[in-house]
Amino acid sequence: MPAIKYKVNLGDDERQILQAVVQKGKNAARSQTRARILLKAAEGSRDKDIIDALNVSSPMVAKTRQRCVEEGPEAALKDHPRPGKAPKLSDKWQLISLRWPAAMRPMAITTGHCACWRTK
Repeated sequence: MPAIKYKVNLGDDERQILQAVVQKGKNAARSQTRARILLKAAEGSRDKDIIDALNVSSPMVAKTRQRCVEEGPEAALKDHPRPGKAPKLSDKWQLISLRWPAAMRPMAITTGHCACWRTK
């Protein structure tokens, strides 16, 4: 059995924060899963046991351990920004514009203090 490359050591306050993330249930599912991984890793569980207990992939366990050791437990709970082009419209306006057929999509015309809509 290979030795664990990244050993997770948590302080009491960090452990309480992770337990709160799991117990409150208001965080994203990924954050809760990562918190569970870190708690099990801090208890000394092997990767295989964590994978079986939480039904996650081995890369997720390895990356979560690595991030916790290198960047801290709070950083391990969050996703890193992904590359790619930023959307041209905000989420709200994308949803509104996608509901219209292409020929009838509204265009906003902003005048002094109001927004008027017209079709193409």
